Amino acid sequence: MTKRFMWSRKLYNGYEPDNEIFFSAECDDEGYILEIYDVRFVGAFNDGAMTLQIYKCADGRFVHILDDKVTMCDSYDEAWSKTPSFLTTPDHFEETNPQDVTEAYNQWVAENGLPQPPSQQ
Repeated sequence: MTKRFMWSRKLYNGYEPDNEIFFSAECDDEGYILEIYDVRFVGAFNDGAMTLQIYKCADGRFVHILDDKVTMCDSYDEAWSKTPSFLTTPDHFEETNPQDVTEAYNQWVAENGLPQPPSQQ
């Protein structure tokens, strides 16, 4: 049985403000990540604010939303590759311990269904 976990990563980039990015993933029984299905970021850098959301849709594709720019991707890796390096490869980062959110996730999906691409919402 797969489980859903959430964790955050505190990001440190030189002289930029510290930020935090949040991940949700499907994991096997031993806690190994099978697939990241949701990434959320709202933060600020010296040159302004930035928002990011990556999520897996019901059709298996991933939506990458950077500020207001929406891009559809065939895989999580493709979506992550479109993400700015301040988030993907910070100078230093620290991760929190993963939290099991399987029950809450399953309840949310039962009530709302799987996420759809933006054009179908």
